[in-house]
Amino acid sequence: MARNSILANLAAVLILGVAHLACAAEPPPRLAFSVEPNGHILLPITINGVAIEAVLDSGAGVTVLDRSFADAKGIHSFGRSKGQGLSGQIEASRATADLKVGDQVMAARHVWVMDLSAVGKAMHRPVQMILGRDAFEQGVVDIDFRDHSLAFAPPAGFRPPPGASSLTITRSHGLPTIPVMVGAGQAVQATFDLGNGNALILTDKFADSEGLLRNRPVSTGVSYGADGAVATHLATIDSFSLAGVTFHSVPAVVAPRPNAEAPVNVGTEILSRFHLFVDFQKAQLWLQPYPDAAEVAFRKNRAGLVGLVEGDRWKVVHVATGGPGAAGGWQVGDLVTAVDGHPVGADFESSGLSRWMNAPAGRTVELSLADGSKRRLTLADYY
Repeated sequence: MARNSILANLAAVLILGVAHLACAAEPPPRLAFSVEPNGHILLPITINGVAIEAVLDSGAGVTVLDRSFADAKGIHSFGRSKGQGLSGQIEASRATADLKVGDQVMAARHVWVMDLSAVGKAMHRPVQMILGRDAFEQGVVDIDFRDHSLAFAPPAGFRPPPGASSLTITRSHGLPTIPVMVGAGQAVQATFDLGNGNALILTDKFADSEGLLRNRPVSTGVSYGADGAVATHLATIDSFSLAGVTFHSVPAVVAPRPNAEAPVNVGTEILSRFHLFVDFQKAQLWLQPYPDAAEVAFRKNRAGLVGLVEGDRWKVVHVATGGPGAAGGWQVGDLVTAVDGHPVGADFESSGLSRWMNAPAGRTVELSLADGSKRRLTLADYY
């Protein structure tokens, strides 16, 4: 399923990480995080003493609580404001809460409160908090995707590791951006977005102006943000370069944008191929590529179906143009109860069962439907 940055245009961008301290007697403590099959990062955090998992989103300039969660925990909000989502505005209010991430204590922190149920549906799990960049601007953040851990440290004394490339972080409409190259074109600024589980998101205007969709298969998709769903297109880009590493056959989501942000958005499908060191105070990002950074295959939807979990069923909400699902006669509203005999349930995402559509082309999957029938679907690369 194509998924956009969770709160793509809420002001500025979040980042997490920590630092390599040159002369520290002891390295800073590392905090384990998990990465969902859809690419989103979950970090343990406590809010007012309650332990939860927060979704990290560098596309969100502020930390956000789900309204129903805040109400249930007695976190009272006040005022009304509006933020910009994928396709429209989002109503939000303000609150104050005590946050703790690892050994970092953030007392009386101002947060936003809004309905995150649409985000939860897209992630196949409840989302109680989105942790924004505002919580991590005081230090350097070190994110090791292979170790699934991060650490925080003061910027004083930080030394980047050998072999790490340095990029200057600039701002575009409040969002942090870095230089990249798409195809054989000129370098452009791209949003640095840990809340985007995809490899790339391109604005439709940029894709058209650069001819990126010309003479190649293009299909359809849908992305979800806090304000709901937006129709997108899917294509595979010949090449993409970041910090001296060139990637080939990169899947990209092409989406309309409601404001004039950067034309490219880089998500965790690419960023997770680097050990990251982020210093927002000095506006610097260091990227150390893992040895197989350019060789690891990209995650792609090969079923041509997009679905949302509703209880113990996976409901089809989109059938991609030209995909295996369309060829097999699938319809919006079809209800899947099991994948290869494994029932759909509350752990659909975290168990990895949702990865069935990302398996290699040529694999045939048996899907059980709510009416008792079974269908076989052979996966294929259709964009």
